Amino acid sequence: MIEVHEGQDAAAWDEFVLAAPQASYFHLAAWQNIYREVYGLRLFALVAQDAGAVVGVLPLCAVHAWPARVHVTSLPGGWCAASPSAAAALIEAATALTRRLDAAYLVLRDSPDPLPWADAAAPGAARWHTVARHVTVRQSLQAGADALWQGFSHDLRNLLRRGQRAGFELSWDADQLDAWYPAFAETAQRKGTPVLSRRFFRQAQAHFPERFTLLVLRHNGELVGGGCQFLLGQTVWCTWGAIRPPFLRQHATYLMYWEIMAHFAGLGWPTVDFGRSAADSGHAAFKRRFGQQQPLYQHVWLHRQRTLPGLIAQARPAGSLSLAQRLWQRLPPAVAEALSAIVRRRIPFG
Repeated sequence: MIEVHEGQDAAAWDEFVLAAPQASYFHLAAWQNIYREVYGLRLFALVAQDAGAVVGVLPLCAVHAWPARVHVTSLPGGWCAASPSAAAALIEAATALTRRLDAAYLVLRDSPDPLPWADAAAPGAARWHTVARHVTVRQSLQAGADALWQGFSHDLRNLLRRGQRAGFELSWDADQLDAWYPAFAETAQRKGTPVLSRRFFRQAQAHFPERFTLLVLRHNGELVGGGCQFLLGQTVWCTWGAIRPPFLRQHATYLMYWEIMAHFAGLGWPTVDFGRSAADSGHAAFKRRFGQQQPLYQHVWLHRQRTLPGLIAQARPAGSLSLAQRLWQRLPPAVAEALSAIVRRRIPFG
């Protein structure tokens, strides 16, 4: 019989996650400490057990998105479970927690899986809504770098060659985090998005020193950008990357993607995941040149709130920005970085 409880034995939690092929890096236990320490979030660790063995985990947090009522959200990736019954037990416990907190709603964020039941007449099913406007792009690296190169289109190979001829200097060194961060912050502000803090990345690097890697690109000594990768299971997760605008025309982004793929294919990693994008965005279209698209689901259970939250329900035309995003773009960079630390307490994911 599957039982779910709150509380975390970090060793048992991670032992399960590390053995689960469907796990993402955000399922590891230490991320809950990172979000608590950096953004002051209230975390809840749901663990499903069967005969004492861990069969599923679901990390959740309560977010006070003032002036709205508190809501409950999973960390990116939603649940990680060994079976549909374990997933269902975790989700039921998550709705019970949402009731106990009298929260507006529960969102199981960026799940690669649909809900583990198909019966629309099931008790409480009417409160569930699924939105699938985001995707990730994955590629197998098992064939090796040469086969990957040959599998690219003629046009893509030409763009990669132009990037290679541009004279970029590449280095793999996680200790360059502070050197890379300004490019990441600049890119986030250009998109009108509050940036994850330096402390967030420093904490991630400190908690996962052997899983956190960083590729940095320079041109004649000037910072171009680069990307962070997180290593878990059979997958290289490429969630955070940035190339500064002056170097986009020199195809630095193409080169960065290729170098990541070639580097980790050479190290024997089986799969690369290029992270979440809106399905109809230019970012998703770009990533699809390097791999295969897979859907990500936002599963929302409404409690006190009767309509889908705006950030999930409202779809804007590709490339359009809200008034708040346009104003954010105009802030001085230092002000935007300082305010981001406050905003991210209210909107930790997005």
